[in-house]
Amino acid sequence: IFNRNLFMCATAVFLLSLSSFVFAEIVVLKTGHVIEGQITEKTDEYIKIDVAGVPLTYYLDDVESIDDKAATAAPALKEKPVAEANYNKEIIDYNQGTFYFNQGTEYLAKGNLDQAILSFDKAIEINPDDADAYINRAGSYFKKGNYDQAILDYTKVIGIKPDYAALYLSRGNAYAKKYNLDQAILDFTKVIEIDPSFGQAYYSRGFAYLLKGNMDGAVSDYNKMKELNVAVDDGFRAAIDLCQLKEEIDIKYT
Repeated sequence: IFNRNLFMCATAVFLLSLSSFVFAEIVVLKTGHVIEGQITEKTDEYIKIDVAGVPLTYYLDDVESIDDKAATAAPALKEKPVAEANYNKEIIDYNQGTFYFNQGTEYLAKGNLDQAILSFDKAIEINPDDADAYINRAGSYFKKGNYDQAILDYTKVIGIKPDYAALYLSRGNAYAKKYNLDQAILDFTKVIEIDPSFGQAYYSRGFAYLLKGNMDGAVSDYNKMKELNVAVDDGFRAAIDLCQLKEEIDIKYT
């Protein structure tokens, strides 16, 4: 139960645009990308949204609007990228890159990870600085269990958005999946440095500390989670209670 719950936190910000599915909420980002899913948590700083079983986290500063009416979703792209005669090459490339990005998110939502990765490859080839495409490709690699490639993509995006806390959380999850707990803890700590109220980072770091046998660190993060009103599963709570009981016994009999 420890391993399963440790790695359930959000792994990437997958921007699901132009999906053929119908969901309860539609989130439009300031980049113009559309995400369809169900919002599971909303704070003054960020929201979490579930897209086809994939939990996403991103900041409200990046959000243009949130609507619960599917009719307001952006229209789907045609099968062929836009390329009007009077467009210059930069505009044509942008639309082609957007086409492949949207195509990739549709494949991702349907669980076709290999095709999703190929589409994101094309989007990145056209626009090497498309952070969203790297994030989605990293998420696709993560779901396939290719954690090394996921880490490479998350690292690339961190170079583009070094202050985006959710990226370090996602990369930390990938390191944790490889049982590189020291590096995972460094990433979870970076999340907390950027956003001290990011409760999920304390949960993930606390579990990593627990797995490494760092009981003091685990208890400290557990107490911080209680302070932030972060939900804690019974397994983690029981483990922390045992740690605290052991500490009381050691103090009493030493």
